[in-house]
Amino acid sequence: KSGYEAVKVFGPNTLELKNLPMGRTPQYMEERLRRFFSKFGAIVHCRAVPHPLDPYQCEGTGFITLKSRKAALQAVKAPLKFPASLHDKVVKMRDLDTDKQSDAQQWTKIERWDRQLCSVAEQLHSNLLEKGERSLEQAFRDVSEIDINGRFEAADESVFQRFGGWKAFLQSDPFYELFHITPEGVLRPLLVTSEQRRRILIRARHRLREKRQEDYFPHWRAGRVALPAHTERNIRLWDYSGKDPLPEELQIMSRSTLYHVIHDEKFLLKRRMNKVRNARRKEVREEYRAKYVADKERRLTSKREASERIAQITHG
Repeated sequence: KSGYEAVKVFGPNTLELKNLPMGRTPQYMEERLRRFFSKFGAIVHCRAVPHPLDPYQCEGTGFITLKSRKAALQAVKAPLKFPASLHDKVVKMRDLDTDKQSDAQQWTKIERWDRQLCSVAEQLHSNLLEKGERSLEQAFRDVSEIDINGRFEAADESVFQRFGGWKAFLQSDPFYELFHITPEGVLRPLLVTSEQRRRILIRARHRLREKRQEDYFPHWRAGRVALPAHTERNIRLWDYSGKDPLPEELQIMSRSTLYHVIHDEKFLLKRRMNKVRNARRKEVREEYRAKYVADKERRLTSKREASERIAQITHG
């Protein structure tokens, strides 16, 4: 096999997906893949290959065909990582037309860039407090980050990869609480304590994680097509959440005879005793509630009368 047979089956603009999580049905994986790739463009075909020994389980390979060439090239660059419920699988993508492949380390790079952004913000804020304001074009001075090889370099890569520029980075939430950019393009620090800055950076880590989730983990039911009207009507008819429960005499008939002898005299006597006990408890709770409400009203009335007397004495 050449590895390009899927082009003859699905047509051009087809992506080959490897390392899909197993243990799920092909239909489940196809719906998840459609939800993810639909943000790049219209989808023509979506296929998750079933396992040869178990047709109800995905083999780990899939194919997705997009309508336009631009959408296919954008999709192959986007990292696709499934959540922990699907074994944290990072999907490897390959464009069968151009043989371009996705970067296997892209997700690791994104996590490293997000960690570096908090360090960059802390260094920049400390430098501005010590050395004074500077222009936005010189924001990277005396600020460093660690690259993928462990070497120190100027803090530019993480900022431009995640936000596209320094202005968007410094004005994002919650970094705008540390910096102020004037209309003339001058960068100034905002006065905060070290504890406040630590808390802001902690919130920044959580916000960057949420940004990763929003960009690369779209919920698989997000943007789903609305159900037909008759299906929605049937769902409402079968919804028992807003209806009164069945009487206990009818509920007991659905219990298994392996655990309950529903016509046994001891069982029926116990059920009647429980019924009387629950009714007595309900009466006691209602009496206590009525007594508590009456006591509360009496205390409020006495406080109101006392405040009125004090006001009369004061003004008199």
